[in-house]
Amino acid sequence: MAYSVQSQDIRPKGLKVGEAAPDFEGINQFGQKVSLSEKLKEGKAVVLFYRGSWCSYCKRQLSDLQESLSDIMAKGAEVIAITPERQEGIKKLRSKLDLGFNILHDNNMEIMRAYDVNYELPEKQKEKFLKWDIDLKTINAENGENLPVPAVYIVGQDGKIEFRFFDENFRKWVDMDDLIEKI
Repeated sequence: MAYSVQSQDIRPKGLKVGEAAPDFEGINQFGQKVSLSEKLKEGKAVVLFYRGSWCSYCKRQLSDLQESLSDIMAKGAEVIAITPERQEGIKKLRSKLDLGFNILHDNNMEIMRAYDVNYELPEKQKEKFLKWDIDLKTINAENGENLPVPAVYIVGQDGKIEFRFFDENFRKWVDMDDLIEKI
C-alpha cells in the first residue's frame, strides 16, 4: 500500500480551481530569481510540487514532464517545480535527468504552506525513511521532515488556478496528455 497522509488529523487540501494562486519567488537551480507573477506576464504557468530527488516516483514524473516540456511551452506555459529539498539535491537531479525547467527550493515551506500541500511525516514513516537511509532533516535542511502532497496546478495569466491535480498517494501523478490538453 502506498503511503499517504491519511493518518494525520490535519491533512492538506490544496488549492481549488478558480482560487487565486499565491505569488512566490525563489532561486532556481541556475542561481536565477524566479517569480510566479513575472512568469505570468509571459503566459500560463504549470506549478508542481514534488518530494525530492530520493523519490523514484518523483524522478519518473519529472522525467515525463521533461519529455513533454516542448509541448507545454508550445502552448505558452512555463513549468516551475517546487521541492523542500536543498539546492545541492536539486542540482544533482537536474543534471542527472537533464531537466530544462525551473526548480525551486521552498525555503521554510512558505510556498508549500501557501498552496496547502505541506505535511509533516508521521513518526512511523520517519523511522522507515531513516531505515532506508533517507534523512529528511539533512536533505531538506530547514524544512525538516516536511513534504508536499504531489500536486500540479495550471495558473492562468490572471493568476487564477485553471487546473489542479492533487493526490495524497505519491505513486499517482497527473497524466501528461491531460495536463497539456488543459493548458
